[in-house]
Amino acid sequence: MGPGLEDRDQPGPRGILDPRLPGDGDLPDRLQLHRRPGPQERRGGVDLLRHRSAQPACLGRGRHLPSQFTHRERTPPGDLHRRLQRASDASLQEQRRPEHRPLPGHVHLPRPGPQRCAPRRAQHITAVRPARSRTGGQKTLREEEYPSNARGIDTPLAGTGGSNMIDELLTISEDPFLLDRRNFLKLSTTAGVLGGTLGVLGTHCTRPAGTTTTPKNTTGHWTDAISEALLARIFDKAMSSGGSYCDLFFQRRRMLALGLEESTVNSAYSNVDLGAGIRVVHSGQTGYAYTESLDPESLLAAAEMAAAVAAGSPAHAKTPHRASKLPSYYPTGPVFSTVAPEPKVSLLMGLDAEIRRNPSVVKVAMSYYDEESSIFHVDSLGRSFRDEQPMTMLRVMATAERNGRLESNGYNCSARAGFDFYSRERRERIVSETLRRTLVLFDAVPGPAGEYPLVLAPGSSGILLHEAIGHGMEADFAKSKTSIYTDKIGQRIAPEFVTIVDDGTLPGLRGSIHADDEGEKSQRTVLVENGIFRTFLHDRISAEHFSLSPTGNGRRESFRHMPIPRMRNTYMLAGPHKPADIIASVKTGIYAETFTNGQVAIGAGDFTFYIKNGYLIEDGKISTPIKDINIIGNGPRVLENVTMVGTDFTMDEGAWTCGKRGQGVPVGLGMPTCAVSSITIGGSRR
Repeated sequence: MGPGLEDRDQPGPRGILDPRLPGDGDLPDRLQLHRRPGPQERRGGVDLLRHRSAQPACLGRGRHLPSQFTHRERTPPGDLHRRLQRASDASLQEQRRPEHRPLPGHVHLPRPGPQRCAPRRAQHITAVRPARSRTGGQKTLREEEYPSNARGIDTPLAGTGGSNMIDELLTISEDPFLLDRRNFLKLSTTAGVLGGTLGVLGTHCTRPAGTTTTPKNTTGHWTDAISEALLARIFDKAMSSGGSYCDLFFQRRRMLALGLEESTVNSAYSNVDLGAGIRVVHSGQTGYAYTESLDPESLLAAAEMAAAVAAGSPAHAKTPHRASKLPSYYPTGPVFSTVAPEPKVSLLMGLDAEIRRNPSVVKVAMSYYDEESSIFHVDSLGRSFRDEQPMTMLRVMATAERNGRLESNGYNCSARAGFDFYSRERRERIVSETLRRTLVLFDAVPGPAGEYPLVLAPGSSGILLHEAIGHGMEADFAKSKTSIYTDKIGQRIAPEFVTIVDDGTLPGLRGSIHADDEGEKSQRTVLVENGIFRTFLHDRISAEHFSLSPTGNGRRESFRHMPIPRMRNTYMLAGPHKPADIIASVKTGIYAETFTNGQVAIGAGDFTFYIKNGYLIEDGKISTPIKDINIIGNGPRVLENVTMVGTDFTMDEGAWTCGKRGQGVPVGLGMPTCAVSSITIGGSRR
């Protein structure tokens, strides 16, 4: 391992914006390789690593990118600034009632002015290579506060008071002012309101030397300029030295984030991200490169970089490409960019006013996020697919005070849906759940310590299933023999009333996809059937290794990343027991309702989770609220010790993002009420 590289194996974004590494001086100026430990061979000036399995997954606090490669912009352009201010003022006037003191806020944003260009990256195309796996590594878990695609940050708002909510998002979000993307927006008829916003911001920039742009598109869709002839040239270049498989992943993503504090929508951020990733697979090795410009020169340069993994006779891709017909699990098209900012501001202002009706509430913080991701995937087998993937997320955090004591808690929700996701019913649930989860903490007592029976509440307790069990069933961990389930297919690992499923076909859920990022159609995969372990979750590479078919689990954060086996919506099916009977079966125990952060060791399956909302079970009844407790255990052992599974199956609607090998992807989770015979509780009293 080279000097100063040790921290690059920690969870967080990697291989993206890192400064040039020591020893890379012989590489071309526009190329940057991310060096990781592992057997290396030097070929054509490019470090290659044999394809090894993933490092331990991470669903934890993200790391800030180096400041010289980040951009902060708190000021929306003039048009958006004025519209936000009008919308906020109008919402305030609507919400003022005689019995309440008028709310103090309105949109307070600095006057728009000339914007400077952010520094352009010197490394335009990046090759990312797989890392050597490490058995038993630690992973952390936190519930999502920020958008899944803003670098996969999984930082809960609790404890921060919400003061850095949008600041942190801005620090880690992609810079929207790079000219190749800005100029592309000017040519696209699908840019919408936010595209125009970015165009205004960009007019103060000057073109950096050597910048290239996307070929002019006059037909409407951003992929129309990517012709079959251009694809053939890219495949020829990528497979010029051989290769058993090659695929191209084009992506255009538009996002908007709003933040509210002190009854003021005081932060707004919009961004459009554009680029393509090229992968070549050859004899167990993978070459990967990406470009943020879709002109032919950049695409061919990336293809040449990815081709360095192979050394042999040229291979050829099948043409023309056949478009796959995809199912429909969520709306497609511009479901958010066609919605003006005013309704989104009104949503935040209205929720703020309703939560503040409770006299104990002293502070409310919120973040709203929506995105539209447009994907075009083609491969050397002659397959192609296009997909339009919407996503929205809302996070609410309230702080209440009683007798000088402060308590904070909140609620969040997310879906692949349009703005109509925020129905009246859902808004009422957001308000009621935020208040209930926060105010109950005033009645909570310190939790006990020792061995106790545990009852997991339906819905969000599925995070325990996802983290402590699900990751061990991802095939890259089996390929490296890191997973505790490596040799257990066909064996009993749970009682006969336990069935665990990973499913990408559930309509509207955060983890649902029409097809994975390798072009495999989404499907329902049964992992554990009546207690018997049936299969792992496969991407194309792991499936080929085990001579199996992919399960549609090859997923990536963006075009900057290679696909790897990832979960989608992971849950336990309903069982035969009534929830009331499950509670009644416990003489003395713990009822776990909501979870926040934790740690899991993938190899052994050992975990620690923090329970934010929980209750004592006494004489078969839920009694006193408790707080400040951890549950400590082993995932496979907990699965073996499940004694009852309820009939009340529930999917959680929270904004969960799973991190693994520096990539964050949106996931869903759920389960019914479930009883575990015994688990270690870490509390403050005995």
